[in-house]
Order: sequence, then structure tokens, then C-alpha cells
Amino acid sequence: MRLIMIISKCPFHGEKSPSFVVSPSKQIYHCFGCLAPHEMIRTTEGLKAIENIEVGDFVFASNGKATKVVKTLNHKPQYGMLKFKTDLINDWSYFTQNHDMVVVKKEDILSNLPYIRVEKSRPLKFYGRIKKNQSYQTDALISKVVFARDIKKGDYFLYPIDRDIIQSDSLDVSSYWEKNNFGPNVSKIDTITLSQELMWLFGMYISEGSTYRGGIKFSLNRKENKYAEKIIKILKNTFSKEASIFLPKERKNSLEVTCSSTNLEHIFQKLFSKGASRKSYPYFFNYLCIERREGLFQGLMDGDGCHSRRTYKTISKNLSHLLLDLAISLEQIPSLYIDQAHIDKKALITPMPNVYLNPYRPGM
Repeated sequence: MRLIMIISKCPFHGEKSPSFVVSPSKQIYHCFGCLAPHEMIRTTEGLKAIENIEVGDFVFASNGKATKVVKTLNHKPQYGMLKFKTDLINDWSYFTQNHDMVVVKKEDILSNLPYIRVEKSRPLKFYGRIKKNQSYQTDALISKVVFARDIKKGDYFLYPIDRDIIQSDSLDVSSYWEKNNFGPNVSKIDTITLSQELMWLFGMYISEGSTYRGGIKFSLNRKENKYAEKIIKILKNTFSKEASIFLPKERKNSLEVTCSSTNLEHIFQKLFSKGASRKSYPYFFNYLCIERREGLFQGLMDGDGCHSRRTYKTISKNLSHLLLDLAISLEQIPSLYIDQAHIDKKALITPMPNVYLNPYRPGM
């Protein structure tokens, strides 16, 4: 059956350009609010500017489910754009005034959650001690869908934690490296069996790893010998590759774990990119089972995280947003801030995104 879609001007907003879509076959209609072209949205391939979204791409809807794009619209807003900043991501996001927003209103929060209160010095204040020691009911909290123009300061945006879990136990990496007919006769790695331990190794590599010509290495502190031994064990058990510990003479506090394998060099470059500012990982990792997500999160924190302060620092913007989503999927309460730019050892001025993780989980 052929699907027919009708696009016209919205009868509710009196707009001058069409954004109102009717599907007779599905018996549905929708008025599409819009984002600014540069706004990043979550797709199955990771973060992507909305202006680069194409028909056939899969984006994540408000219910956390991957949804196929069947039509794209491009028009100028009739009533201007609104910008919002939240405690989750300390950066501006831009929406048209008629964009649907899923929120819990400020007055509902104050009447149902005793650990959030209004004070003279601050519009809303969070009391972690009260949340930890006092029971509370969230059943009375009701989310609402309102237009962006009706949002008030103090309202709460909702972030979906429900997601379709990917059940696959393996990862096809056969296309990541073309084995040459000359050179050492080594077996090619075509598939990787995913496990909690391997996801920990991936997290550690994202934080502390890099590639060199013909292999991969992990740069650690000499006090982190237990991590070095764990890395060697996982590389042996998962890839049948031998790794060794190297102590650089010019860096007395450093320890390196090196593993010579051109195959692994290409696999890790493909999965996690190259260079600290471009470090990333496949977005579907955030949709694996909870044990593997916990392994990835633990590896990231063991690498570049500060457990006492529950923070993670990175100069990769993409990685910071991935970690934000990963933490939320594990029912952490994170927030993202960008430190002031600083000059590093190479005289490069670099802003440093920080992901802060609240130690309290919902229901504690």
C-alpha cells in the first residue's frame, strides 16, 4: 500500500510556511516544531546536527526508541527561536516556540518531592541528605507535553532512560583491517565476543589508550599496576594477544602496557577514533545490557575519572555527551560543565568538558 502524506500550514498556529503533516493511511497528524540547524540530536550513529539528518536515518524519539526518519522539513520560524539552559548540560539549546516539550512543572515538583525546596537565595535547592534519609512518592508526578513558549524557569525537562536493549553478544570487525598476503602469518580477528570485562577494557582504552604503528598501548600511573595486569589478562583471553609492561625512563611515574598487533591497531582506531579531542565510541554501546554498560562506565572512571569527586574530564565533546547518556542509562544523575580554557604542555588552549556524577541514585 502506498503511503500518502499531506503537508500544509498549521491551523493552530497561523504559520506562514507549512509544517503540519497529515497521514490519512495512519490516521494521524502532527505539527512539527523545529530546532536550530546546528542542534545535535541522538541517532543510532551517534550525535548528528539536525540539518544533516536524512530520510532513512534512525533517531531516538522522546520514548527512547529508535525511529526511522520518513520526511524532513526545512523552514524559517515565524515567531523566532527560544533558547534554554538546564543543569544537565550547561549550554544553550534552541527551539521554535511551537516545539513540543515533555516536562514536569515546577509546582508539581515542589508539592511531591520534599528534597527540592524554594529558598530566597536560589529559586530551587536540592537537598541530597533529605533525599537519602526520607521516603518520597513520585507516583503523583505527571509529565506534560507543552509548547516551548509555555516553559517556565524551574520546570524540569525529562530525559528518557527506557531503551531497546541490543542483545547481540558479538561485534563484526572483519572489515576493519585488510590482511596483506606478505608479512607474518597471523590469524585475522573477524568477530569480537562482547563481555563485561572487554567493555571495561574499552573504557580504559578510551581514557588511557592510543595506537602506534603496529599496535596499541595504555599509558598508566606506576601505582596502577593492578590495572596493567588486568589489561594484559583481558587482551590474552579475548584476542589471544600477548602484552607487556614498559617503564619509560624519562617519565618516572608512568607505566605503559603495549600490545603489538596491526589488527588491533585498526580495530581500536575504527571503534574509538584517534586523538584525545576526537575520542568516542559506538553509540550502540549505550544500548547493550546493563552489565556491559556498567563495565564500560567502570573502565572510563578507572581511567580518567575521579572516584572521590565522581567526575570525569575529557577534551572530547562527543565523548562527554556519550558519557552523559551512559550515566543516565545507569540511573546516575549527571551534569555537564565546560571548564575555562587552559594552556597545556604543547601551548594549546583547550576547553575541558567535565561530567559530574551525583552519587545518589533515584530510589535511594
